[in-house]
Amino acid sequence: WDTGDLAVIDLVSGELQTVGAKTEGWTTSDWAESSVFSPDGRKMAYVWWDDGLGDDGEPEGYSIRTIALAGGESEELVPVGVADYFLLDDWSADGSWILGRSWKRGDRETLVRIQVSDGRVEEILDTPAGDFVNASISGDGRLVAFTVDAGADGRDVYAANKTGGSLQLVLGGQADDLLLGWLPDGAGLLFYSDRGATRGIWALSVNEDLRTGEPRLLKADVWRLEPLGFSNDAYFYGVIVENRQVYTGAVDVRNGGFLQPLGPVQEASEGSSTSGVFSPDGQYVAYRTSTAGSYAAAHALVVRAVGGDDFRRIEGNRPRPVAWTADGNAVLAVTAPEADEQRMHLTRFDLATGTHAIAGPSLSDLGALSADGKFAYDFRRESWNAMRVVEVELETGAERTILETNAVLGISVSVDDETLAIVTEDRDSGTQLVSTLPVAGGEPTVVYGAEREEAVPMRIPFGSAPAWTPDGQYLLIIDGPSMMRVPVAGGEAVKLVDLPVTGLIRHFRLSPDGSRFVLDAGSSKGEIWMVKGLPGETAGFKQRRPEGK
Repeated sequence: WDTGDLAVIDLVSGELQTVGAKTEGWTTSDWAESSVFSPDGRKMAYVWWDDGLGDDGEPEGYSIRTIALAGGESEELVPVGVADYFLLDDWSADGSWILGRSWKRGDRETLVRIQVSDGRVEEILDTPAGDFVNASISGDGRLVAFTVDAGADGRDVYAANKTGGSLQLVLGGQADDLLLGWLPDGAGLLFYSDRGATRGIWALSVNEDLRTGEPRLLKADVWRLEPLGFSNDAYFYGVIVENRQVYTGAVDVRNGGFLQPLGPVQEASEGSSTSGVFSPDGQYVAYRTSTAGSYAAAHALVVRAVGGDDFRRIEGNRPRPVAWTADGNAVLAVTAPEADEQRMHLTRFDLATGTHAIAGPSLSDLGALSADGKFAYDFRRESWNAMRVVEVELETGAERTILETNAVLGISVSVDDETLAIVTEDRDSGTQLVSTLPVAGGEPTVVYGAEREEAVPMRIPFGSAPAWTPDGQYLLIIDGPSMMRVPVAGGEAVKLVDLPVTGLIRHFRLSPDGSRFVLDAGSSKGEIWMVKGLPGETAGFKQRRPEGK
C-alpha cells in the first residue's frame, strides 16, 4: 500500500520486491488487490481498481489482469464492468482457469471460473448460506472446495465439482472450520479448526465422489492463522502477533503532560480494535473489534466501561462507531455497504435489545454527526484531487455543499454545531492544512500547517480529525507522534505530549467533558510459519495426481 503495486516476498532471502503492476506510485489512485500465482510460478493474476471516471461520473471499477513476475507490461484478462468486485483464490494446475469470487450490485456473491484463454467468467454456484471465504481447486482440476461463513452460526467447508454440481457439506457441525486448501497430492483437504482441545491444523481425506474420512490433527496450538498457501511439500500460513488497538488516556490540556497513562481498551488476545467513541457521560467507550485477520474476520460493536469490566458485544456488518444517541441507549455506527449500495450506511445499535437497523442515509466512514443528531458532515469525491465537504440531513438525505477543496482527511464539528474543523491535503504537493469553516458556508480559515518548514512535513493520516475542546477555544490535533493544542482564534500551537505508541494514529476523540481521549494506534504485524510432513500415501491417504502427470 506504499505504492498500490503488487509485491512478492522471497521466502529464502526474505527480500520483498514490487512487480511493476503500477510504477507511478500514488500520483494516480489506481491499485492492485487480490492476486494468485500461476502454477509454474512465473506469472500472477490480480484484481485491478481503475479510478478513472466513466461517462456516468463514477470510477471505472474492477478488472482482472496478469503480469510476469520478471516484469513487463500487464495484460487485461477480464475487462471493467463484468462484475463490481472480484477476489481471486486459486489457479488450476494445468493453467487453464482461475477460481475466484465475484459480486454484482444487488446480486448474491458468486463462485466463478475464469478462463485464462479468453477471460470468460463462468458461474459455478451462489453461496449456500453466508459468505464465501477461501476457495481451492483440487490437483486434478475436477473439484473445488470452499468455506462458507454463516456469521453467528460459524464456518463450514463445502466441496463440489468444477461446474458446481454434487455440492456437499464436508465439514460442518458445531466446530468452526476454515479451508486452507487441497493437499498437494490431491487426496484431501487441509483445514483450520477449533474441533480439538485447541485450535489447530487438520487434514481430511476426500475421494472423487466427495466421500470423506475422519479428520486428523496435524498441528495443535495454532492461533489467529491467516491462510497463505502450499509449496510442493509444506503449507505456509501467517500468524498475527500484533494488531491495531483503541487506546484511552488523559492529558492536561492547559499545561501539557499526561494525567492518566495511555492504555488499550481490551486485551490483545481479543483481536484488533478501532474507532472508539465515548458515551455522553464519558463512562463507556464503543468501538469496533475484529476477532481474526482480514479474510476470516468476525466484526462486532463492543461497548466497554472505561477502566472497568462492564462489557457488551453486538455482532454487525463491520461497524465503525461515530456517535452515541443523547440518551446513551444506542450507538450510531457506519456499517459496510449492502449488496445494492456503494456507500456505507448509518446504523443504530440498540444496547438494550442487542439489535441494529439502518438509521440514516448512506455515508462514508469519514463522516461526523452534529451534536443535535440531525445532520452529518461528510465528503463527496469528484476526482483524485477534488472533493466536496457536504452537510447531509439525516431524516431526508438532502445534501448541501459547504466547500469544494482538495483531498479531505478528517472532519469534526464544534459542540455548538456552528463550525467545522477539516484536514485537507493537496495530492499534488502533499501539503496538509487544518482549517475551520462555518457550517453555514464561507471561506475556510487556516489555523495549523500554513507556515511549517518543508523539512518537517505534517503527518496527519486519513481519518484523523481534530478534536474540539468543550469550550470551543482549542483544537487538539495528532501530528505524527505528537498531540498539539491549536487556538481556534489564531495563535501559536503548543505540543502537549508525545504519544508512546507506534503506527499511524487515527480516530482521535475527546470525551464530552474533555477529561479523557481515545485514539487508534499500533500496527498490524505477523509472522510467516510453515508446517511440513503433510499426509500422503504413507499416512493412509490415497494419492491422486492430475492426469498425465
